[in-house]
Formats: sequence, C-alpha cells, structure tokens
Amino acid sequence: MPAASTSPVKVAVPPPPPNGPWVAKCKGLPFSATIETILQFFDGLAIADDGIRIRTNEQGVPKGECLVTFAAEGALTAALERTRQVMGHKFVTVQLA
Repeated sequence: MPAASTSPVKVAVPPPPPNGPWVAKCKGLPFSATIETILQFFDGLAIADDGIRIRTNEQGVPKGECLVTFAAEGALTAALERTRQVMGHKFVTVQLA
C-alpha cells in the first residue's frame, strides 16, 4: 500500500479583481474566533482599516464566517492561498467574496 502524501494540496485560485475592493470570505472559523485571531491567521498581509467583519446570526452569535477587506491585490492573492489552513482546531476556507 503506497504511503499517504503529506504535501499540501494546491487549490486553483481565481484572480482577484484588478481595482478592488479586495475582499475574501472566510468560512469554517471557530465560533470563538475574534478580530485578533483573524489578524493572526492573516499575519503579514495588509488588511484595510476596519476590514474585518465577523458574521453573526440574529441573536449576535458568531456563524463561523467573516469578510476580510485587504489593502492591496497582492495581499488578497496571498490570503486566498491560505485556504484549508488551520485556525484553532478547524480548517478555514478562504475564497473571493
């Protein structure tokens, strides 16, 4: 039986819009995710001022999703490559919003 591959899975990433806004939708976040943990997940990438919006339900309970607005096209491109990385104990999906 062949050994399982441990290399990361490469996902085809669509190109971001050339003139912005550069927004990513993140799904699968831990319900305990905060703006700080999202900033840590995207460490090194330029995020716009007030660029993180954590989605909640009608009662204000987090839904495990957020929208992140990046300050540049390159930051969004790099963010999309972080899909399927782990935040806390959950795999996060990052896609164009």
